[in-house]
Amino acid sequence: MRKGLMRGLAGVMASLLAMTAIATSYTNTRSAFINSRLGTSSMKLVETGDTDTDTYHFKSEFASLGELVAAKQELATQISAEGTVLLKNENNALPMDPAAEPVTLWGHNSLFPARGGMIGSTASAADGQETADIPGALASRGFQLNGDFLGLYGGDAAFAYTRTTFFPGAGLIPSFEPTWDAPAVYQVGEIPASMYTDDLLSSADNTAAVVVITRDSSEAADYAPNMFNGTEGDSFERPLALSQYERDMIALAKA
Repeated sequence: MRKGLMRGLAGVMASLLAMTAIATSYTNTRSAFINSRLGTSSMKLVETGDTDTDTYHFKSEFASLGELVAAKQELATQISAEGTVLLKNENNALPMDPAAEPVTLWGHNSLFPARGGMIGSTASAADGQETADIPGALASRGFQLNGDFLGLYGGDAAFAYTRTTFFPGAGLIPSFEPTWDAPAVYQVGEIPASMYTDDLLSSADNTAAVVVITRDSSEAADYAPNMFNGTEGDSFERPLALSQYERDMIALAKA
């Protein structure tokens, strides 16, 4: 009886530890949002009086309003150019034919995509409204999916890489909060290439590859330029750029 009790207590402690780890990760990521609701702050500005520099007022890098407008237009042009992608439909690959070949969904986030934002379509969805995930949507249209890949992404080994910011737009910094009070971490949620075994990769032979890349977006939030990837072992140059794990995954899909 004592052994059974100890096993029971060990199970409870393990469950509490897992819940604590998840809760800690979530609260660290959403600390700015939580602080804004509680009226608290994890930072404090202290004026020591040991400098003649004005540390309160923002100093513009532009000498005139005209320079500011010109820089804004240049940045908008750059963003538009970098954010526009034209697809070349070689060999009539699109639209896909469910009867032609099975489909392999590439990317851990094919099961855990970003879901809208804090303000917008996701937040305004009606109660009881029917929704579908990516595998479910494809299956409902008659596509045969590679179950081995879905099994990997939904398995215990990949769970450690799962995005913890399930709330829509939760990985971003809300515009109504002080940016210095928000964590500069964004979790991509992709898995390393080492998890794709040879047997798993062979299951993707003679299938159509659909690669899923996901990022958060929201009407009232944005990315910080100094953000780093919160996924263990992964990195990116900037949040909206492909991470190293994503690049490795795409390379495997193309091989």
